[in-house]
Amino acid sequence: MKARFRSVGVQGFSPASAALKGCATFVLTAAALAIGGAQSFEKRAVDSWPTYHGDYSGQRHSPLTQITPANVSQMTLAWAFQTGQSASIKSTPIVMNGMLYVSAPDQMWAIDARTARQVWQYRYPDNTGFHIGHRGVAVYKDSVFLTTPDAHLVALDARNGKVKWNVEIADAKKGYWSTNAPLLIRNHLLVGVAGDFDNLPGMLTSVDPETGKTQWVYYSTPPPGTPGSTSGGATGGQMWMTGTYDPQLDLVYVGTGNPTPVLNGDARPGDNTWTNSIVALHPETGRMEWGFQTTPHDTHDWDASEVPVLVDGVFDGVQRKMILQAARNGYFFVLDRANGTNLKTIPFAAANWASGIDKAGRPIPNRDKEPSRDGRLVAPNEAGGTNYRSPSFDPSTGLFIVSAQDSYGIYFFKPEHGNYGWAGADYNVYGRGVLRAIDYKTGTTRWSHELGDGAAPAGVLTTASGLVFTGDNNGNALALRTADGATVWHSSIGTVGNAPITYELDGRQYVVMGGGGVLFGFALPAGAPQSAAPAALGADRLTGKNVSIAQTTFKGRSAIQVNAAPDAANAASYAVVKDATFRDGTIEVDLAGQPAAGVGGGARGFIGVAFRLQADGGYEYIYLRPTNGRADDQVRRNHSTQYSAHPTFDFARSRQEAPEKYESYVDLEPGVWTKYKIEIDGRKARLYVHGAEQPCLVVNDMKLDPREGGVALWVGPGTEGYFSNLKITAR
Repeated sequence: MKARFRSVGVQGFSPASAALKGCATFVLTAAALAIGGAQSFEKRAVDSWPTYHGDYSGQRHSPLTQITPANVSQMTLAWAFQTGQSASIKSTPIVMNGMLYVSAPDQMWAIDARTARQVWQYRYPDNTGFHIGHRGVAVYKDSVFLTTPDAHLVALDARNGKVKWNVEIADAKKGYWSTNAPLLIRNHLLVGVAGDFDNLPGMLTSVDPETGKTQWVYYSTPPPGTPGSTSGGATGGQMWMTGTYDPQLDLVYVGTGNPTPVLNGDARPGDNTWTNSIVALHPETGRMEWGFQTTPHDTHDWDASEVPVLVDGVFDGVQRKMILQAARNGYFFVLDRANGTNLKTIPFAAANWASGIDKAGRPIPNRDKEPSRDGRLVAPNEAGGTNYRSPSFDPSTGLFIVSAQDSYGIYFFKPEHGNYGWAGADYNVYGRGVLRAIDYKTGTTRWSHELGDGAAPAGVLTTASGLVFTGDNNGNALALRTADGATVWHSSIGTVGNAPITYELDGRQYVVMGGGGVLFGFALPAGAPQSAAPAALGADRLTGKNVSIAQTTFKGRSAIQVNAAPDAANAASYAVVKDATFRDGTIEVDLAGQPAAGVGGGARGFIGVAFRLQADGGYEYIYLRPTNGRADDQVRRNHSTQYSAHPTFDFARSRQEAPEKYESYVDLEPGVWTKYKIEIDGRKARLYVHGAEQPCLVVNDMKLDPREGGVALWVGPGTEGYFSNLKITAR
């Protein structure tokens, strides 16, 4: 069946506030962020890398933490697999059930994910298709699927590499080819093709993974002669990169390529929908729900095929389900993925081709930058501000990390070039690769890391331990610190041509990436001791102000007791951890508190582990405090009333609404132990309670106040505070 072509009107979006699971109600005084990616391939994998992006979200972020900024310098080669190919490995390996599958044009290998021992190899018959590279495979039950240069889809037995079936996805004789890593959604295997050299409609095909039968075909530009075409006569818009999927909305998101003819814009008037677009499709039928065009009437080969990364988080004070894309045209886009509404458009790389941004959030092409007989100097060049190389999103920092390029090219067109295929010429003038960490809420670059001349072909991987893995143009595999982009490890393995992956088997974390035609697996040395857990601190490590400090036992646990006298109401009362000032690290503690003996129920007691923040020109303390009588009940009730509509909001707004109330707290039951953790990462702090996997509070753009040592145990007047198993780990 043919997919229907329609433009869905943009509508307002008012999502319900997301619940903060595992946390009590918060009153926040700084920018807060509650992010969770799409529900993986159902969930983010640890012992596998089951699909092209690692999960459905496209975030390429792993929860693994064995390899850290502190120990990554020890990471060494665990194994290497020689493909015997001269071309660089461009595919993302797929890891399932201890088996790793890696591909190249016409080739697939199955190897042991622990040792790289080859289990089987498959070679597709020789063909005349375009052998430009290959992105990867897909796995379903006991089948593994390979696309081919002549636009076929082959199903192999994952156990032995024997062919189950082989079907044609598109006609290679017309100029189609495929490098695509298919995307599996339930019983739909979505396969894209490419074909820039001929005037061919863009196709995405859904195939039954059991039989190979076509279920539906979506055309981004209609086949020639289709009635009611909105493409202005353009063809193209190929979907050659793997999309992403939101199981809750049941929508798949795919980026489409450039129109054809490529450089001759006069032959195809109008915006040429839906080329250079992000489209949202229903996976059961291929029906388009909405589309957003990143480059109307493209005349520079700037596909929007780059990964549409799915992120749930706060944007302009509202919890949203978003798409983030760094497009080839040099612009960074944030969209509401429920309806395609644009939330932000801002350049992330050199771009001089647009005269402004229209009301829909689309850059407006400058006619003077279109290809001409005498040439036009345009940024970016044809390779783009980025390209096929996958970005990564780190949920804990809110950073979208992309391999970018600042570049310029000269574009030519004259009538003699005609109106078929490329229809023009272009030449590179300058290009410089750089890894950029973009704050998704503002579009500003938090840090940059130079990658060398030209566009670096490696994709990006981030991990929950605070690491970024990628490659540069000098033949190095790199590990960077997520907080600031500093290099913490490198290995000269040749040009990294694919996106790194990671998985853990038998308690050992592996990081895998290609260097030239060799696939390398890195890990910490076998049997090497892991980073020792920090010892719990005792009372001797503390000094105080208006408090008494002692080592004691409370509720069956060894604990540091910090008591504040009732007459300390008008003075700060706290214990400072000696020598605890640091930029990056973790504070962990179990804490409990109760009113001091003889203190009435109206006392406003509180306890907490705190660090002093400097944010927005002012100072804030983040701490936990227990309910401790009627006065606290009243304070809590007032806060709850004041902020019930704002489970998350930014620092500036909270200050404006209630400038005298700066407290951020979770209510605790007196005398009951509560697990508490703060992670400090550069200019961001994350707060966890009750052992939750996701932070209940994230403070952005802050810095630790060096006064008072930075870290303190706080107690309110007339309060007994108990701190057990206090550990501080600096990175």
